[in-house]
Amino acid sequence: MSKSKIHDSAEAAKILTVARRYVFTHGFRTFTMDTLAAEADIGKKVIYTHFHGKQLLLEALIIAKVADMDRDLTAAQEAGGNFSKQMHAMFSVLREHAEEYSEPFIQDLLEVSPAFFEWTKNKRTQLLTGHFAKLFAQGRREGAIRSDISDDLFMTIYEMLTSGILMGRILKKTDTTVAEIYNQTVSILLEGTLKR
Repeated sequence: MSKSKIHDSAEAAKILTVARRYVFTHGFRTFTMDTLAAEADIGKKVIYTHFHGKQLLLEALIIAKVADMDRDLTAAQEAGGNFSKQMHAMFSVLREHAEEYSEPFIQDLLEVSPAFFEWTKNKRTQLLTGHFAKLFAQGRREGAIRSDISDDLFMTIYEMLTSGILMGRILKKTDTTVAEIYNQTVSILLEGTLKR
């Protein structure tokens, strides 16, 4: 993937907001700069001054999404509380963010652009691994987590679950909503890791 950054002008922010709403709802197969120009009511030349192509714009969308998740997860952790309370808060944040992704967006990631899918997954995994490693360390300090469960195993299970939720694999197999899956995931992780 090429290098990209979050653009901070009001114009660029508007472009990103409109593109994000369109891409996460309809996918990026049908997404064009002409569509974006019409949706945002901004000339294509202006869009190209901020984003030099569709790929850079898509990367900027993911970077912005990851930054939003980072902000919201940090706020959930800084709100305090014990391990259990923070896990609930953090999974609530993840549920809200996952609900933004539509089936067309997920399918486009998987079918049209495997490289972009991997890049997106890696960005998200880096962020979430840091936050959940910190949460798990807190649980260890509190003595809330079973001693026979390793940190590595917890993180591996967590990554598989969240990846399955994000990419829709669990949704297809369970015929349930994102919110229900996240609630059940919290329950499973807490029941499986907490000391009784």
